[in-house]
Amino acid sequence: MRNISATSSEGSAIHVFGYDELVVEAQRKQRWATVAVALSGAAGAINAANAGYTHTYGTYSGYSNGTYGGALNGSYTGTTMGTYSATTYDQGRAYAAQQINNAQTAANLAAVQARGEQTLDELMRHKDPRTELRGTLLTSNSAARPIASV
Repeated sequence: MRNISATSSEGSAIHVFGYDELVVEAQRKQRWATVAVALSGAAGAINAANAGYTHTYGTYSGYSNGTYGGALNGSYTGTTMGTYSATTYDQGRAYAAQQINNAQTAANLAAVQARGEQTLDELMRHKDPRTELRGTLLTSNSAARPIASV
């Protein structure tokens, strides 16, 4: 911005952002938001693949008895006990989880894109060749606040 300066009530200089600086910052934020959505989608894909696994654990016990014959006749009794575990994979369950993750990731990317476009549209609406940012004062340490139109 040309010929515009601002100071705080204590007299220290406050940076006034120009249109180009605001566009660069909006684009940077959109890129980082896109990276975050992509990483979230990748993590969701891993979780979706793992959603197909089912783990089962338990214990068992039993009792048996009987007789046997032949050269030696007799009877027997016995007990048995132990633990078991099993892992199964359900492709349908994993596929459903992946579809949900894909839809959520697509929606998140669309939201980031829409927010970025909205921000750039708002900046463009306020751009004025004479003042670069008509009607709004943006500083490094204050919220946007309306000022008199030029």
